[in-house]
Amino acid sequence: MSGLVGMFNKLTGADFRMRSFPVPFRVLAEGMELVIFEEFPTGELARHLSRDLKKRNETLSDPEYHKKFKKHYTNKLAPKVWQKDFGDAYVLKAPDESLIGKSFTQITEKHN
Repeated sequence: MSGLVGMFNKLTGADFRMRSFPVPFRVLAEGMELVIFEEFPTGELARHLSRDLKKRNETLSDPEYHKKFKKHYTNKLAPKVWQKDFGDAYVLKAPDESLIGKSFTQITEKHN
């Protein structure tokens, strides 16, 4: 990647530098109130519907929305900060205590 960044800097006169955390890190979020969901269109839609919870719940329950969300979520070529692996996202606290300690992948496998 440094070759590409070096070429970009040379062509543009910029001083762009790639940075990343050297180890896994923790991000805490409540529901979809997380900027990472703005990395793809259907995540952004759900996040911006947070003011109208009725509309957001209807949208999140729509099978067509599920299909589009999955397509956007699994797009390997889309720019992103988070690698979007719900197997790496765990529930730490929830009203339904049976979900605590499970990954989002485990929860969806159980409920689908």
